[in-house]
Amino acid sequence: MTATYPTGKVLTYYALFGGGIGGLIHLISVMLFSMNETISRHSWQHIGLNNFFLAMLAAIAFGTLFGFIPSILTSIIIVLRKIVLSSVWQYFRLFVIGCFVTFFIFVIAFHDINRLVTSNTLVTWLGILVFNGRLAIVGGLSSVIVGKLVLPKS
Repeated sequence: MTATYPTGKVLTYYALFGGGIGGLIHLISVMLFSMNETISRHSWQHIGLNNFFLAMLAAIAFGTLFGFIPSILTSIIIVLRKIVLSSVWQYFRLFVIGCFVTFFIFVIAFHDINRLVTSNTLVTWLGILVFNGRLAIVGGLSSVIVGKLVLPKS
């Protein structure tokens, strides 16, 4: 008896949880690696528990809003390739798929493509790489976490 691949389950879980988990990862990274030390030293120490939960809910909501399309496309690629978590390399594949899909979706969504094609300055390309690189890493981590929860193990 051969088990069928859980296509519907993979698509549903990635659609429901992919963006929200990405939003939580982004919130944690903002809290831990704040660019301005005075903000992290003073503001986050005096935040109440209610405000912390509100920040978590807002991060989940914004992550779901902005991460819905990348997580759907990631799940479609995973289902088409029928990825099964049989080795560490499969986790790496999930991370790379999530990174690339998130990177290209956010480049298309938030940047002027005509300016990107005609621009030959290094500053423009580095800015895009840094801004979207952070989001791509969040998308890759979210892809691995949801994949760990939903994909078949062997």
